[in-house]
Amino acid sequence: MPNGVKKILVVRFSSLGDLILTTPFYRELKRLFPKAQVDLLTSRTFAPLFEGNPHLTQVWEFDRKDSAQLDLWARQIKAQDYDLAFDLHRSLRSRLLLFKAFGAFSPKVKKIDKRSLNRNLLLAFKINRFQGPQAQRRAYLKLLEPLAQGLKLQGHTELFPSPQAQTKAKAILAQTGLEGKPLVALGPSASFGLKCWPKESFLELGLELAERGFGLVALGGPGDLEPPWLEEASQGKIKDLSGKLDFLESAALLSQATLAVSNDSAIVHFSEAVGRPVLALFGPTVQEFGFAPFLPQSLVVERDLPCRPCSRNGKGKCRIKDTQACLVGLSARQVGELALERLG
Repeated sequence: MPNGVKKILVVRFSSLGDLILTTPFYRELKRLFPKAQVDLLTSRTFAPLFEGNPHLTQVWEFDRKDSAQLDLWARQIKAQDYDLAFDLHRSLRSRLLLFKAFGAFSPKVKKIDKRSLNRNLLLAFKINRFQGPQAQRRAYLKLLEPLAQGLKLQGHTELFPSPQAQTKAKAILAQTGLEGKPLVALGPSASFGLKCWPKESFLELGLELAERGFGLVALGGPGDLEPPWLEEASQGKIKDLSGKLDFLESAALLSQATLAVSNDSAIVHFSEAVGRPVLALFGPTVQEFGFAPFLPQSLVVERDLPCRPCSRNGKGKCRIKDTQACLVGLSARQVGELALERLG
């Protein structure tokens, strides 16, 4: 491992699920450079996600709405005199920022391979040049392989809910009458509607599991597509906590669950980051893009259709007469059977 590395910067602005997938990078970076200062520059919106992370020295908050932030942070980064900088975003903003701070072609700056060509070929022409699913977690860690000198890099994600967050999660379960019940968490929302399993299917699944004695909660952020609706539709059998918990409180509540069932959204990654398996419902996206769950008991539930994938992240409309057959064709009974196999 290189000597003399004292200060390291990591840049990744968004989005929520992607940021959870960067958490192995900070841990393994600290293993390689245990005495180094490791700082993260991320969007102000998502900075609270990293509270309590022992591998990060500072979490800097970037306001993407402020056009002056780019030059301001470029000057601050330059003044910090970092020995290494890792661009885990490789967006126009991150590239311009690091260019301003380090200059062109600086050997201090390492950039992730976004595999854009392979993704675009798969999306546009259904030409699959991926050699099976390639985890995005591993794509980040690949930047560290030249520095690892044979050290095996660990790819599991992690979050660090505070004791206060854990206490709040347990209090919510007690208040909602779910304390002591085996808990299943539902993730019925997503940032884009194309990735959403029908809400009626989530309702049917939740009611079936509730009849079998499981406690049900629905989780999602305030920016998710669907407003809270499951609690009313299920006559209170599913407790809808969408938008009521912050990032680490959501993680704390998921740590109390036995299983999560979610659209292809951040809930998948939250659940696994606290060690809980998940059934991830994939429609317009595919595992080759790198966002599939990784725990042994986790599973991607999907249909093998020639139109998939049709979107990189869920934006856009269904190309097959708006049928959304990839998700509508997944029955609540099928998903329920897979859930019960994991719930014992």
